[in-house]
Amino acid sequence: MNDLYLRTALFLRYGSDNVDPKKPPMDLLSWRAVARLMKVPYEIILRLKRNFFGESKPKPQITKRITRSAAKSISPYPASRVTTSNITAEKIEFITNRNTIRDWAPYSLVVRCGLFHRRFPDRRISARTLRKVMLEMGFKKKIIKVVNAPQRKSDRLEEFEDKILELDETVTRILEQGGHLVFCDECVFTARGFQTHAWARPGDNIVVEDRTGTQPCQAVCAAVCSCHNLLAYIVEDYSIDKWKFISFLRELRASSGDETIYLFLDNARFHHGREVKKELDDLAIVPIWNVAYHFQFNEAVEKYWALLKSKFRPLLLKKMLKTPRNKDTPLADAVREVILTTDPKPIKDFVRRGLGFLKERAASIREERKAVRS
Repeated sequence: MNDLYLRTALFLRYGSDNVDPKKPPMDLLSWRAVARLMKVPYEIILRLKRNFFGESKPKPQITKRITRSAAKSISPYPASRVTTSNITAEKIEFITNRNTIRDWAPYSLVVRCGLFHRRFPDRRISARTLRKVMLEMGFKKKIIKVVNAPQRKSDRLEEFEDKILELDETVTRILEQGGHLVFCDECVFTARGFQTHAWARPGDNIVVEDRTGTQPCQAVCAAVCSCHNLLAYIVEDYSIDKWKFISFLRELRASSGDETIYLFLDNARFHHGREVKKELDDLAIVPIWNVAYHFQFNEAVEKYWALLKSKFRPLLLKKMLKTPRNKDTPLADAVREVILTTDPKPIKDFVRRGLGFLKERAASIREERKAVRS
């Protein structure tokens, strides 16, 4: 029975029951944990251990400790003394290695201890010990130095620059020939778009009903130009799809006569649909595609949306504060009213500002490329 207990205890502690009493391997569990797993008193485990290893406690294998001279030879950092026990020169070199210090820079000492254990599974180290090693090797917590690296242009950025130059040349040619350049975009107005702050008495708030579920959001598609200001628009429930956009194109053509329209568009997916392209050809509308991620070139419409929404928020709140009725549609009413009552005269300045952004960016690209060639 004692032999079975001993073999079981050795297996739980060392992972094998074939153990040399003079050179025991690295332990996996403490003797107290072994006693708990075997469900026997701790005194029995101690007696079995003394009978197997002898009366004196077995000495573990002593690893070579690093000295001051060895620390100087393996590390580029100064070291006053290294007295932390059971940490070999290999582990000290790993901890103080320049690549390790750089890779571990984002991590705390506790996380670094876990990374150390991954590198050396036979050895665990505490945050306190790791800090002691770092201090004894001359390490300090310093400010991270930030340097200005030379900017490298990606192929994608050069592709954008080529498209900006091409767009600038196209727009310049259209304006010089007296073409009708029209800017188009879509915008969505929601039931939560009303003014959210208002003056109220202490301990009281202005209360309105939540109409989010009963009112569909309103999508607006509009076309503006410097000669007509607001040229055409449609208001639809939920969103603008390709069929609604085709209907808008017909509305645009009806309001512009027979002249060719150069329509400045973003790269919405339905703009490139087969049905939309066919309708553009039939209506003699030439699409001018904006450069991706450069919405400031379409400032004519973007600023118009901002102007509408600045007047839309208080107007929607005013309509929602009224006594609600079953067939009341304050959102749709507010969108149509704000379009009809907003003065469109600032659109000319918006168009001029967007074209100015395009010309400035194209001019800066040309100057940069000229400087690089020279």
